[in-house]
Amino acid sequence: MQKIPAIITVFALFFFSAGAPLAEQGVIVMESGLKYEDLVVGSGPVADVGKIAVIHLDGWLDDNGPKGAKFIDSKNSGRPVAFKIGTSHVMKAWNEGVPGMRVGGKRRLMVPSHLGYGPEGAGEQVPPNADLIIEVELLEVR
Repeated sequence: MQKIPAIITVFALFFFSAGAPLAEQGVIVMESGLKYEDLVVGSGPVADVGKIAVIHLDGWLDDNGPKGAKFIDSKNSGRPVAFKIGTSHVMKAWNEGVPGMRVGGKRRLMVPSHLGYGPEGAGEQVPPNADLIIEVELLEVR
């Protein structure tokens, strides 16, 4: 059997993995259009509908895939966010993207505008119909 030169193997791995379906890259695509990937899998209690999730989050405008302008950073402000999962008082993306996380976990949410702030936007920082990238760290479940 003939050996394949290492450079060709590296090129082939890069070329074929770059075009791999999102599921093969660790990205989950939900029926609603929300996409997420676990950056760190926690080991604590699981967040579920009806429970209070305490999170830190960083949020950016989605600039056609890459992170654009940052619009929130709860960690640097020292103010975690607590919300009841499954209520209409928060972004739909949080109700879909946080359940299943374990305390200590960190997840990146790719949020289409209809699951974020929609046509209203959020003040001057988030324009109407903006897609978002939000990284959530689950601190506690009550």
